[in-house]
Amino acid sequence: MQPLEAHRRFLDAVAPLPDVEVEVFPGADHAFTWPDWPNYDESAASGCFRKTTALFRVCLTPGAH
Repeated sequence: MQPLEAHRRFLDAVAPLPDVEVEVFPGADHAFTWPDWPNYDESAASGCFRKTTALFRVCLTPGAH
């Protein structure tokens, strides 16, 4: 897909923002979270899923933030 450097301007722009976290999963390519897709990466997908559900729990639970 696209090399990481293709996104450098975006990554540099969001880096100083206090509520932004960008994580790059080495070796994971586009669509790495789709289990039936050729690019599926179980380790990266599991880590991404854990962080996403934790974010939802904080942001969507009344009184949690």
